[in-house]
Amino acid sequence: MRMFVFKCECGVMFVLSDEHINQRWLHCPGCDKRKHISGNASEFFANPEPFTIHRIPDDAKITFSFSA
Repeated sequence: MRMFVFKCECGVMFVLSDEHINQRWLHCPGCDKRKHISGNASEFFANPEPFTIHRIPDDAKITFSFSA
């Protein structure tokens, strides 16, 4: 399973696995912008707007911090 970081035009970032990308719609949890994903996921990766996508390496260590 591959993991990806998505960033929406609104600035919200979220992480999804490639299994989720194979579903019909991708939507931003912040502003609810939507992108239809056809049966060919490579087409989505070629033109992901309004999102940018970065693959997370398998050996990555991710730290989250939240400020009030």
